[in-house]
Amino acid sequence: MQIKYHALYFPLCSTVAIAAVTPNPYVTESGIEITPFLAVSLEHNDNITNERESGNKISSMLLELQPSIHAEVERGKNVYFSRYTLSMGDYLDSSDDNYLDHELALGGAWNINLRNNVSLDYELNYLHDERGSGISEGVGNTINGFNEPIEYLENHIGAKYIYGSEQARGRIEGTVAYYDKSYKNFRNVTQFRDYTENRYGAAFYYKVAPNTSLLFNIKHDDREYDTITPGQASLDNNATYYYIGAEWNITGKTTGTAKFGLQDKDFSDNNREDFSGTSWDIGIDWSPKKYSTLRLDTLQQARDSDQAGDYIEETSYSISWNHFWRERLSTNLSYTNVDESYVGITREDDTDIWGIAAIYDIRRWISITLGWDYSDKTSSQDNIGYEQQIWYLTTTFTL
Repeated sequence: MQIKYHALYFPLCSTVAIAAVTPNPYVTESGIEITPFLAVSLEHNDNITNERESGNKISSMLLELQPSIHAEVERGKNVYFSRYTLSMGDYLDSSDDNYLDHELALGGAWNINLRNNVSLDYELNYLHDERGSGISEGVGNTINGFNEPIEYLENHIGAKYIYGSEQARGRIEGTVAYYDKSYKNFRNVTQFRDYTENRYGAAFYYKVAPNTSLLFNIKHDDREYDTITPGQASLDNNATYYYIGAEWNITGKTTGTAKFGLQDKDFSDNNREDFSGTSWDIGIDWSPKKYSTLRLDTLQQARDSDQAGDYIEETSYSISWNHFWRERLSTNLSYTNVDESYVGITREDDTDIWGIAAIYDIRRWISITLGWDYSDKTSSQDNIGYEQQIWYLTTTFTL
């Protein structure tokens, strides 16, 4: 099972993600490559709803089925793809927490000529937040009516234009996207967190070595909430990021992107406190040996809160080590720390997450993962914080 922690913007320990099956797609007469996947997980979670008090904890086994199908086709230099994933979770001792998620993605990439490329993608997802996370954090059980997971629908459409080839000294990228999120249950509470967001970005890459480029990046996100909480100031805001940094890909050794800069977050209502400060977004892979990879991710930003407050100043770090002991046997160790400081209310949160997994590729088309995740969250608020252990066994199949 994947750790579902909304504050993180990088992958943690996901059994499906690290399973190393190698598909052999079915190819139709028209050239479409179709690849099915199936992940079957058996998990034990000792604190499903992230309760702080041990007497309120719910412990249960979980059976999750996750079938998905991928399709891709090339037409000349252009590529088109689609992907659908269904996630069905059945808690054997807590049926209130069962879930059914859907994820659909469509997209294409057009190589107009050597210097001009365009891509377009669309995502439609029907997902859930587990009780005790997001809006229901601290009241995850039946208190205040949260007697089931909070469900939401999200739409995302984005386009990217690239001018300049990979071999060129300079390259320009422009992006534009639209995103909306709408909750589907507990509308007396969740209606105040429905929002739409327009996203814009521009980046310039300048090659200083065959495998290294400097980058200059500007991003702007304009968010509007559908409904204002009675008696409170509007949460409508825009966030602008100004980054400089580098990206590199030194074959067989290290790849990564490191961006440093400033973030400005401005609210439309003067009763909310604006933010102006440092921000960074870094992801680095280092392989001292071809069978061993260290991964470092770190992020600092001001982001919107799911609950009270104006925004959260968040800093997160994650390190993982993936090592192949044999051709078919590997392990993954990971550690993540998230520090959250709320602005507008007095609240400080700190979360530590450890993970360990062993992956055995029985055949090219079948892989088994056995893993353990441990989360420990502390908070200055009395009702926030929890400890949680998850043991899981996942088998992944493909063609």
